[in-house]
Amino acid sequence: MGKKKKKESKYVTEEQWAEVIGRAWLDHEFAAALERDPVTAIREAFPAWEFKRVFHVAPTPRTMPEELLEQIADGEQEALLVSFSCVCIG
Repeated sequence: MGKKKKKESKYVTEEQWAEVIGRAWLDHEFAAALERDPVTAIREAFPAWEFKRVFHVAPTPRTMPEELLEQIADGEQEALLVSFSCVCIG
């Protein structure tokens, strides 16, 4: 039997993203590279990771009225998106 090929993940995982942000907080050159070209910066800093995309667009909130979503999209309503955060455990 041959070696199993490591399955490529479609996205960087939440755990991996925490590592990316942690490194960016400590390494300003990496942070700048991450802002310029996130895919290349992550691939260079974490060569063992296999992924196709850095992030995905979350599903539309079911409880938010379309009118409010349109106001947010048009910049008429302020909104705060909390999707990538770092919580230390242990």
